[in-house]
Amino acid sequence: MGKNDGSGGTFIARVWYIITPIAAYILVSNICQVLLAMLYQKTVSEVTGSLSLFLIAYSGNINIGITMTGAVSGWIAVAATAKREVIRDELRESILPIKRRNMGYLIIAVTGCIALGFALNILFGITGLLANSTVTSDVQQYQYQVSFVPGLIAYGIVMPFIEESIFRSVVYLRLRNFSTVLTSAIVSAALFGVYHMNILQAVYGFIMGLIFAYSYAAFRRFAVPFAMHSLTNILIFTISYFGLFTTMCTYGWFAAFLAIAAMSCVMVFGFRKNS
Repeated sequence: MGKNDGSGGTFIARVWYIITPIAAYILVSNICQVLLAMLYQKTVSEVTGSLSLFLIAYSGNINIGITMTGAVSGWIAVAATAKREVIRDELRESILPIKRRNMGYLIIAVTGCIALGFALNILFGITGLLANSTVTSDVQQYQYQVSFVPGLIAYGIVMPFIEESIFRSVVYLRLRNFSTVLTSAIVSAALFGVYHMNILQAVYGFIMGLIFAYSYAAFRRFAVPFAMHSLTNILIFTISYFGLFTTMCTYGWFAAFLAIAAMSCVMVFGFRKNS
């Protein structure tokens, strides 16, 4: 590895090497969001008539637009870094044999990840963790105050793409310059969990982050963790948006989704010596 891959530095240097892209994204994103929010508030306070009513009536969609604009701005700040890391990663071998990297196994892996996402959300629901988490409730209220299509695009496409670009294409791949697949997956997943800023989402983000990172290492395609993240968000957002999630919060549904996730894992990663 070259001198700029973090492999030869001290522990502090490596931490800085890993944290810098996340910090850059958060800083640029937040600055952009604050400026746009100030502009929006100033506009609302100064305009009158139908325009004022429009801005107030569609405040949820406008707020999510501000959030997404900030997120895209933050992504632009680290996009070149992500590209470099992906190019460097092309030299590494997959942890799966080539027979296990076809479209059939990919679909099984994505299906298993979606099932795990549902199982975790249902578990949080039936145990009362969702209802008792004030922070999570506030986040959900913010997410579901938008119209369906803008919310679907934001939470199902834009944010999964940006988060996978940062935490898998940059953080995970940078960790791989001096760590094993397992260590890199655990650390990148932990950072992904902490990034969500509340305990319940941190646990969920850590578990799903492990799957996303391991799938990247297995299939060698950015599209795989992105598809897992995106489709899981799309389906959960849709079901929750239309009020169907509460009907699924039973141990029966939890067991069914967990079984699908477990079977998918065995089918993709099990019996590797026989592949």
